[in-house]
Amino acid sequence: MIVLIFKELLFRYMLRAAERVRSALLIANAWHVRSDAASSLVVAIGIIGSMAGWRLLDPIAAAIVGFMVARMGWTFGWDALQDLSDRALDHGETEKLRMLLSSTPGVRDVDELRTRKMGDLAIVDAHILVDPLISVLEGHTIAELARSRLLTNTHILDALIHVDPENDEVNPLPGRMPTRSAVSNSISAVLGAHSLTDSALNLHYLSSGFDINVTLPADLTDDQLARLEPGDFDALKRTLGAREIRFARTVRNMPHVVLTESISNAVSRPE
Repeated sequence: MIVLIFKELLFRYMLRAAERVRSALLIANAWHVRSDAASSLVVAIGIIGSMAGWRLLDPIAAAIVGFMVARMGWTFGWDALQDLSDRALDHGETEKLRMLLSSTPGVRDVDELRTRKMGDLAIVDAHILVDPLISVLEGHTIAELARSRLLTNTHILDALIHVDPENDEVNPLPGRMPTRSAVSNSISAVLGAHSLTDSALNLHYLSSGFDINVTLPADLTDDQLARLEPGDFDALKRTLGAREIRFARTVRNMPHVVLTESISNAVSRPE
């Protein structure tokens, strides 16, 4: 009886330690200690009963011990096979990871979240929604911050964060969009006809429409600007499928600072 008590205490200690480090091997070993104690108790009852003349207790005890061993083998063996076959984390753990991502500054929503266990650890693949008009560098910075938050969980082995400007399933892009080179060549052709060039070109591929932002150089004079006509870009918008073409002129360049002014109204008109 004293041995059984100590084995039960050992089981509880090992189980707490195993759950703290989330080790399937230690959990299985803890239950092995308890099953050893339980089977010893069953065997002791069977032996005592057999010695007292209850011969039937011996095979019953043997059957119970065999059932206990088979049940534990199936339970832990099945869990191990699930881990080897890329089982996902349970719902509770997944929601904790989703909350970590959602609370990251700059993340508007979590589009997709997939997890895959690798032994006692897990790999995360997530799609986060950010402001569609921010720079690529800012979106990358937000993704890295979200990834570092996930990795604060010691059981996350690695995380892959994909940045989405919109939910592709809810707001799919409206068909094929022109490439940057095609847009750049078209804009350069129109500006070149007036001996003008652009200094920057930003494209926004959105489900609500395709927008083009053009920045003209600071040395652009008002006389040169006056050469541009709305008709020069109406056909271009139709050809490229653009919803809007916005223009801005660089006003002043300073170290690490570029000031611009919008001049869209000077070269476009309401449709």
